[in-house]
Amino acid sequence: MNESLREINGNSSTSFFIHTETPLDFERSASIHNRFQKSLSDLYEDGSYKTVVHVCGKPLLVIVSSKGTTERPRLRVEAHPQLSIREMKSLRNLLHTMFGSSFDFNSFRKVARRDRLMDTVSRELVGLRPIAPPSIFEALVIAITEQQISLDAAIAIRSRLIEKYGDLVRFEGRSFYAFPTSKSLATAKPNQMRTVGLSRSKALYISEIARRVENRELDLESLRKKDDETVVAELTKIRGGWSMDRGICTH
Repeated sequence: MNESLREINGNSSTSFFIHTETPLDFERSASIHNRFQKSLSDLYEDGSYKTVVHVCGKPLLVIVSSKGTTERPRLRVEAHPQLSIREMKSLRNLLHTMFGSSFDFNSFRKVARRDRLMDTVSRELVGLRPIAPPSIFEALVIAITEQQISLDAAIAIRSRLIEKYGDLVRFEGRSFYAFPTSKSLATAKPNQMRTVGLSRSKALYISEIARRVENRELDLESLRKKDDETVVAELTKIRGGWSMDRGICTH
C-alpha cells in the first residue's frame, strides 16, 4: 500500500466556474464511471464527478457539477484544499484538458448523417464524450492496462495499481485516490507491479515510461502537438516494444 496520506479539511476549499466547448452532456458523460463498480479514481454520485488530481506537485480533491445545459455547458468546480492563484490557474488548464473536446464532432455528425442508424444514434447521444485523462502519461498507462483483456478486468487491475501506488486523500471520512505519478511508478519494481495483475510486458513498459519521464528523457505532453507518425516513432523507442499498428505490448 502507498503510505502517502493527505487529510483535507472540509472548510478549506476554492470554488469557481469553467465553460467548455459545446455540446457537453455532463451527466451522461460523467455517469459512465458508474458502470464499473471496481473503478477507484473516478466517481460520479449525486450529480457530481469526483476525482483526485495533482496540481503543482500536490494531490487535490476536485468535485465538478453542471450548472449549465448541453448546448451551454457551465461547470462548477470545488477544489479541496484551498488553492493559491497559481494553483487555481493550473487546475483550470487541467480541467479544460479533461472536459474539452479533442475530437471534431461536427465532422463526425456530417458522416453519421449518411447512415440512417448512425444518424439516429448520434442525435440521441449529442454531448456524450469521455472525460479525458489529465495527462498523456495517465492516458498511456490506461491504454496499456486495457490491451487484450476485458474492460472490467482492466479497470480492476488499474484500481489495484492506483490503490498501491497512488496518493491517498481523506475527506469527510472517505478515502479518495489519485492516479499514480510517474515518480511513484518509476521507483516501483516491475515484479511488484505484477502483484496487481499486470503481465510482465505491461509492467516493464509502464516502468520504462515512468523512468524516462522522470529522467526527462521523454516529454509526453509535447506529443499533443505532434502528428501521428512522430508520436509512433517516439513511443516505439521505449523498451517494451509498443506496436502502435496492432495496439499490443510485445516482449
